[in-house]
Amino acid sequence: MGWLRPWFESMLYEEMGEMWMEMERLSHDLDQNRTSVRCEETPAEVVIRVDIPSLNPHHEMDVRVEGSNVLFISGSTGRDEGRERMQCRFTLNVYLPGPVNPSGMITEMDPKAKRLTVRLPKRMIGNK
Repeated sequence: MGWLRPWFESMLYEEMGEMWMEMERLSHDLDQNRTSVRCEETPAEVVIRVDIPSLNPHHEMDVRVEGSNVLFISGSTGRDEGRERMQCRFTLNVYLPGPVNPSGMITEMDPKAKRLTVRLPKRMIGNK
């Protein structure tokens, strides 16, 4: 049985190497699809900029305010790689610095910069 050990060890190292390469590929894919969110506040509005690396303007997105201070964004991204179509679904909740007026929301998508910009007017004190 001692003659099996070198063969088994070489097979084990080969399998571990393949697993390591797959983990590196998955880690790279995760980094490539990582979103970043920036929230800026002016006296009149709240501006949220979301960088989505695989943003495709042809995919539907749902952008809405829940309650008066949470921005909900969901959608999917995708890209063609030969015959294979990769698609990633995402959901983001952005807690806003204060109450906003959702009826005045303006959204802009910049496909070149891979950025979604959402502008929300602040709710004035005394207005509902």
